[in-house]
Amino acid sequence: MSMVGSSFPSSKRRAVTPTVNAAGSVPGDGGKGKPAAKQDKVLEELVASAIIRHGYPLSFFGMHKKLHTFLNPNVPDISSEVSKANCLEIYEREKVKLKHALSTVPGRFCLTVDVWTDVQTIEYLCLTVNYVDSNWKLQSKFLNLVPWEGSLLQIIYDLLLEWGIEKRIFTVTVDSGKCDDGLAGMLKDRLNQLDGDYFHVRCGARFMDKMVRECFKLIRKPIRKIREGIQYVVGHEKKRLKFKEAAEKLVGEGALEPLWSDCVYLWNSTYLMLERVIKYRSAFEHVMIDDEYTGWHLTEEEWSRVEKICELLNPLNNIANLFIGTEHPTANLYYIDVWMIDGLLKEGLEDKDPEISNLAKKMKSEYDEYWESYCTVLAFAIVFDPRYKFDFVKFSFERMYGAGAEEKYVHIYNQLDTLFKVYREQRFASENSGSGKLEEFFKWSKENEVNSSKSKLDGYLDEPRMNRKEELDVVSWWKENERRFPEELTLMARDILSIPITSFSKDSVFGMGYRVRDRLQDYSWTDNSVEALIAARNWLYGYEVNQEYPGGLMGCAERFWTSNGDEDSDSEADD
Repeated sequence: MSMVGSSFPSSKRRAVTPTVNAAGSVPGDGGKGKPAAKQDKVLEELVASAIIRHGYPLSFFGMHKKLHTFLNPNVPDISSEVSKANCLEIYEREKVKLKHALSTVPGRFCLTVDVWTDVQTIEYLCLTVNYVDSNWKLQSKFLNLVPWEGSLLQIIYDLLLEWGIEKRIFTVTVDSGKCDDGLAGMLKDRLNQLDGDYFHVRCGARFMDKMVRECFKLIRKPIRKIREGIQYVVGHEKKRLKFKEAAEKLVGEGALEPLWSDCVYLWNSTYLMLERVIKYRSAFEHVMIDDEYTGWHLTEEEWSRVEKICELLNPLNNIANLFIGTEHPTANLYYIDVWMIDGLLKEGLEDKDPEISNLAKKMKSEYDEYWESYCTVLAFAIVFDPRYKFDFVKFSFERMYGAGAEEKYVHIYNQLDTLFKVYREQRFASENSGSGKLEEFFKWSKENEVNSSKSKLDGYLDEPRMNRKEELDVVSWWKENERRFPEELTLMARDILSIPITSFSKDSVFGMGYRVRDRLQDYSWTDNSVEALIAARNWLYGYEVNQEYPGGLMGCAERFWTSNGDEDSDSEADD
């Protein structure tokens, strides 16, 4: 008998089949002794959870039946119909939990409304809500994905009514390219608003998308040259080694970052490609200068334009990375980058390159329109960041408006103070439920507070600012300091900090919704079932983050990082 034969089991040897004992349990189950029926239900739940989490088709279990049978010959069959029913059961169970959680939220909800068109050009309405929960954690929850049929206003109202939050909406952010801005006004009239002045928030993605497209259109030819040059360097070992040697002289050995080859459909990858090439420009040129082919050599004017465009796009890149790379970005984090765009555009207006100045002129009018509609909300948010408060609003407005700054920031303060008083009135109304002498006391206390020359809001603003260099989770700071401030101020902070800058939040369906439909490969899913699948995934798992992927969040990046259009035609680029 050979040693090999005695050491390893024969492939022909029959596997031992587990049996079900008289008690209905399977031996070898870890001593748990669960009845076979219960084990089957656990397995079905695990399969449904895998389908929800990874977007597998309903026939996922049957597709791997041979593997499952090999591992356990007694494994039960799980049909697509059973998997679908289990997925819907999980959805309904989690929906009840979320509805209860929403009812316990101390503050209000910031609603986002977006419209998605599938491959069959069917339009779907997507609703998500952002809020700070009772544990002071910023949440973004997907609510609905329904076909857009009939009155959009009525659909939204009915869905909010179903969730029981129709009277608790603070703001609504809509994509003006998909939903008419008048929708926000109609919603404001339909819903019971605490204060409607800040109800409508314009989606910032539309402006950012247009600015990126215009910038890349101006440097389309240099982008093509750089892309081809990188492919040439990376594809030839001698050239690659030559580049590495020259680049390490710039940054030091071991600190070299490789050249970035972009994806033409993701503008952030193109930005990163340009940013990296600019950093290693001399090394890149050193490799190219000895090459006989000069088609990818950039002129000095082209290099200058690429550098200026990258500088102009840097705030947008920061905003997009913040939006995608941060678990749940608070509204205060956007203000500085949005404000910086103004200064960069003003510099562009004075540029000696007429193409750059014309671009800046075109985008400045677009920016001013967006800023005027959104600066109040952004300013409110930065005020609730203890590192900046109202001092930064004054500083930034002085840089933007010069002599007219005081009128602007005083107006912002008056609006903030007015909103604070609305929150205070709401608190008094909820507290004055007593009778007799106790009710008289609350009225007397209210009158004294109203007549006070210094409000609790001013008290917060007058406190020394924190060191801006400190890493700070603003929501956590408010949680830690909640007891030091009145309830109306902390409620106001909750609501304002949760306002989203775009109509599609990080955890919205548009992060992977169309990817789910494409990957299902199973026509047994109805529209309602797809809603259940995407919603359950959001509620249970969020969406997968891949740090090696540009922007971090798979799928959401495909939605946010809009296409730079590649080159529609090389001839057009050369015109």
